Parts: sequence; structure tokens; C-alpha cells
Amino acid sequence: YKTKCFKDMFNELFRPCSFIQKQVDKHISNMQGGYVSVTFRFQQLLGDFKEGNYIVLPPPERMLLINKCLEFVNNIHKKHQDAEWVLVTSDSVSFLNAAKDKFSFVYIVPGVVLHPDWSKAEGNLPYAKSFIDIFMIANAKKAYNYSTGGMYSNSGFAKNAARIGGIEYENIHE
Repeated sequence: YKTKCFKDMFNELFRPCSFIQKQVDKHISNMQGGYVSVTFRFQQLLGDFKEGNYIVLPPPERMLLINKCLEFVNNIHKKHQDAEWVLVTSDSVSFLNAAKDKFSFVYIVPGVVLHPDWSKAEGNLPYAKSFIDIFMIANAKKAYNYSTGGMYSNSGFAKNAARIGGIEYENIHE
């Protein structure tokens, strides 16, 4: 597929169900003033869930990693004076809670964080947050994927969401 036509092709083939669309509309309405998004893929570094044979950091190293990522969120907020909010998406509930507690400008879509390959859930509703996050990223002014240390640096989650929305995307690995 070609990048320039991805958005049109996706939107021709797929539409969110009414439940997902209503949730997306509600969250966009909550973020008057616009937003940029930042996605973090920790895998199991922070010990939130089991994923393959990846390492779990000891608590002091977890805090160092969380703080470095929080610093990035703050820098993105300073960089984007035209956006009142920073939408943060992640596979880590620990990090989502830390970001929400630290900054008043951070917006987190509520819900359960599940990875379809590593979680067992009944029905579709438990996976709704992932779909809402994708469409929220697609509606941002710009999408970032940030990684450092042992984080997964080549996630397609934010990249493909940005393609769905036809917005600028930047992958940053430090």
C-alpha cells in the first residue's frame, strides 16, 4: 500500500462501530484546544503483564525509565504550544497512571490495557480501549512514538494510527 492513499483506502474499507465512534467523539470533545499524541511500548519492562521472554526491570530501574519517559511527555507539551493536551497511550498501566498523576495536560483514555496476543478476554469490549486509542491518535495534530533503553522501538501502533488519520508521525528512539 502507498502511504498517500492509505487514509482513503482505510476509511473506505473500515468504520468504527457506533460504540467506538461515540467514545472517540466524547474524548475529542473533552480535549478542546487540540492535542498531540505520544505512544510508549514498554512490553513487560515495568512488570504490568507477561509478554514473551522480555525482561522485567527491578523497581529502581523502572522508576528511572518512567521518569525519562515523563520528561519526554513534558518536552512534547512545551514544543507544541498550539495543542492544549498530550494524549498518552501505552501498554503499561503503571506508566499511564504515572503520567496522569504527574501532569494536568495529559489525557488518558480510560479502560483496560490488553495486548491481543498475550491476554485472554471474553468478547470484544475488553479490547475497546485499543481501538479507541487508535482512532484518538488518528485525530491528533501529530503522533509520536517514543522509546528508550529496552523499550520496543519499532511499534506500528501509533504509526498506523497516524496513517489512518493522515497526520504527521515521528518515531524517536534515544
